[in-house]
Amino acid sequence: MDYINVDVGYDLIKKFIESFGEFHEVKIERKDQVLNIILTSKIMGFMKIPISIKFKLKHTQSSPEDPVIFSIDAMSMIKKIIKDHSGGIFEYDGDELRIFPHKITPFLKKFVIFDINFKDEMVSMKLKPYMAGA
Repeated sequence: MDYINVDVGYDLIKKFIESFGEFHEVKIERKDQVLNIILTSKIMGFMKIPISIKFKLKHTQSSPEDPVIFSIDAMSMIKKIIKDHSGGIFEYDGDELRIFPHKITPFLKKFVIFDINFKDEMVSMKLKPYMAGA
C-alpha cells in the first residue's frame, strides 16, 4: 500500500499550544495510545494551575471530508471552554472532539488519514491518496 507518513514532534505541538493559549508551561505525555496534554497557567502572576486533557483516538477518516474523532477526558469546565470555541477546524460535542484536517490545509482534501499513533516524541499519521468510489 502506498501512503505518506507524517510525524509531528511534541515540541512543535507544545510551541503551537503555548503561543495559542499563552500558557506558562505545556507538557505532553503518552501512555499507550492516550495523549495527555498538561497545561499550566499562572493565576494572578504567582499561583500555578495545571489542567490535564487526555485524547484517545476513536475514528480515522474514510473520506477527506470526514473528521478524525478523539474522545476527551478533562474537567467539565475545560470541556465547556473547548465547546465554546468549537467551529472551524474542530467541533466538540459531549466527549468527542472532531477535527477536520481538510479545513487545516487544502492539501489534505486529496488524502485520508487512516492511522494515527502516539509515540514517545511525536504523533505519527499515515495518509493515503483518496480515490472516490475506490
